[in-house]
Amino acid sequence: MIRPDRNDETPDKKIFPGHTLESLEMRQPDDTSPNDYRVFFRAWLSKPLRTGASVPSSRALSEAMAAAAAPAPSAKIVELGPGTGTVTQALLDAGVREENLTLIELNDEFRDLLKKRFPRAEILAEDAFSAITRLMQTKERDVSAVVSSLPLTLYPKEKRIRLRDEALRLTGPNGRLVQFTYSPISPMPHDPAVIAHCSRRIWTNLPPAAVWCYRARLDTP
Repeated sequence: MIRPDRNDETPDKKIFPGHTLESLEMRQPDDTSPNDYRVFFRAWLSKPLRTGASVPSSRALSEAMAAAAAPAPSAKIVELGPGTGTVTQALLDAGVREENLTLIELNDEFRDLLKKRFPRAEILAEDAFSAITRLMQTKERDVSAVVSSLPLTLYPKEKRIRLRDEALRLTGPNGRLVQFTYSPISPMPHDPAVIAHCSRRIWTNLPPAAVWCYRARLDTP
């Protein structure tokens, strides 16, 4: 039985275990390599709607996303749109095993970088929306979280809802979908069947961003 709750979509520290949101917000810009910025900017110039941003996510944003995924060492995680791998590295730093990562990336140059940096991860050249549908239908693996850097606000509402619902079916009752956004509001429409928590805005990211975590709501017995 699904139980509605009007007070879900608020900042919540509990969803980011082991991290203080204030410290994530105040982290200074990181030392992302100049080559990463060049690769990212080229991808953005080529296909701005697909890439969504002209620079990689900052270390502070990447760590906030990894914290929201609440990864255990044995966790299997699907990452959508990993780009140059800043969030991927944050997941590894949080304890996820490289071989437990599935990275979905369409951009050829990004994918070549990812293969060099994360040789033990599974890296797929596949549309992210189609990949989630396929994984959800085949149940190929026990996935604990889907971590997305897709520019979701650029997609139609129906497509965003489908991604959220299929990601939560893929990850099961204890799984989650993690998504960052530059928008001041949730990139997903409100649904009483879904618990949504948001980090405070990370001002040191360019542009400033917030991390949303979505989980299926289940009644306790």
